[in-house]
Amino acid sequence: MQSWQAPGFAPPWTLMATKTASAIDSPSPADIDRCAYLLAKEREQKPERDELAKLKAKLQQQCESRPADLPVRLTGRLYYLDLTAREFRREITDKPKALALLRKAMGLDGLLWKLTISFKLLDAEIPADKQTGFVISERTGSRDVSGGLLQTPVAA
Repeated sequence: MQSWQAPGFAPPWTLMATKTASAIDSPSPADIDRCAYLLAKEREQKPERDELAKLKAKLQQQCESRPADLPVRLTGRLYYLDLTAREFRREITDKPKALALLRKAMGLDGLLWKLTISFKLLDAEIPADKQTGFVISERTGSRDVSGGLLQTPVAA
């Protein structure tokens, strides 16, 4: 292992994109260090976040009997908590009837253009080699970011 290389981390040149990046695209060392530091702080706070999630679930369950369309305020000795009204949700209970009415209102072509077909359904029913004529695959979206300390800080 080289002196610049931290255990478990790839050398910096392996992390570079295959496309040529200009100097404008290169993140500054200060931004990299700040991001890695904040990620480390975020990991340190995980026990508190887990405890918070459990407390929120407990309080929400205890307020289950309150009217769903009204917000709730809970008051402690030092703080208060506001819980919003419950989410308004709708569900289709008769899909064939809904589809028949939509087809009548929009026509079959209009309905097909508005439908969202899930890849879970598509992959379950149609082999990948037959999907090539109407499905494109590409990498999009953001990258996950993780980081770590390159070397132990020297005590002053």
